[in-house]
Amino acid sequence: LSVVELPTNPGDTIRLGSDTKSVVVVSELNVGTGTIYLDAPLGGIALGSKVTAGLLDVSSKNELTLTTDIDKLVVDMTGNGALTVSQTGNLVIPHLQVAGGDVTFDVQGGNITFTTTVNSFDTTARALTVNSNGVTTFGGALGALHALSSLTTDAGTAGSVAINGGSVTTTGAQSYGEAATLGAATTLTSIGSGAITFGNTLNGAQTLAVNTSGVTTFSGAVGGTTALTSV
Repeated sequence: LSVVELPTNPGDTIRLGSDTKSVVVVSELNVGTGTIYLDAPLGGIALGSKVTAGLLDVSSKNELTLTTDIDKLVVDMTGNGALTVSQTGNLVIPHLQVAGGDVTFDVQGGNITFTTTVNSFDTTARALTVNSNGVTTFGGALGALHALSSLTTDAGTAGSVAINGGSVTTTGAQSYGEAATLGAATTLTSIGSGAITFGNTLNGAQTLAVNTSGVTTFSGAVGGTTALTSV
């Protein structure tokens, strides 16, 4: 399915899809606070421009790159493709399933919130990278069902990260580049002896357990603003 030009209006609901082929959209998709569904469970999705919507719901087998200005994102990656999202403004992710490749979010000018758990699809671990100059919030456990290969947040020091889901499990490294807070009793585990690194301060009136045979590094003050219950 190829779409060269699709007139849209604020508040529209648009569904484009193919059960067996790829979906190619050349024109910009802008429905304001409306909803866009893009479905290619056995193919790929190629977008030529930015997507603006209240909700974007996508299903793709192949690699998917999105440039967005949306409020919510629902993703089902059904094949081996990686997912890359470049977002302007706040972004909420109520559902994320990735069957194949690694996942990267780059959010500028806003916060990113994962409201549920995030897992690799199966025992093949996938990497999750989240960069934001706002607040990154993990509302659910990460890698509890199937471990992530690694977790990286803010390679620089901009923004902050709130670890509220209780646990993060990876096969490799975990790196938190920005100021971190704990919103629940938290256990961080690298089952493959990866390094676990906090590159900035760490606060929160919660317990913290760090389990790895690799190197654990706290580069900033721990409990300097709000003391941890225990480490």
